[in-house]
Amino acid sequence: MNNNRIMLKLMIVIASLIIFISSLEVLMLSKSVEAFHVFTKMTGSSDFSVFINYTLQNYFMTIIEPVVITLYTYFTFNRIRINKYYHIFFGSIVLIRIILLVIMFNYHSIIYYIIITLYVVYFVNVITIRNYKGDKNGISQRT
Repeated sequence: MNNNRIMLKLMIVIASLIIFISSLEVLMLSKSVEAFHVFTKMTGSSDFSVFINYTLQNYFMTIIEPVVITLYTYFTFNRIRINKYYHIFFGSIVLIRIILLVIMFNYHSIIYYIIITLYVVYFVNVITIRNYKGDKNGISQRT
């Protein structure tokens, strides 16, 4: 097994961990009375369904990048050459997500630190993953 496949599998594992940890966080937040009280103070809405919708929306926004990037990379790994445009485009998307997570200032939660760490490792993986398939246009000649 070459280094390229190891990097691809590492990307899948990291994305799975991001999804798993984010799922645990949303489960804990949706059952937390304290989080609901903080939400009602911040928004003025005392409707629990609005709180759940807000929590789920944040959950999907947190996991959408690793899901899309990992699925794209997995299904096109043998067909399209990963080049600098891949690294710039997807790397900037992950970097923006890291910046947004840091700006959230959720310092009282250990899950916050774990997710940021996983995203940093994911970012490094996205900008360093390589394959050498395809011709100069990036299209594979395999049939």
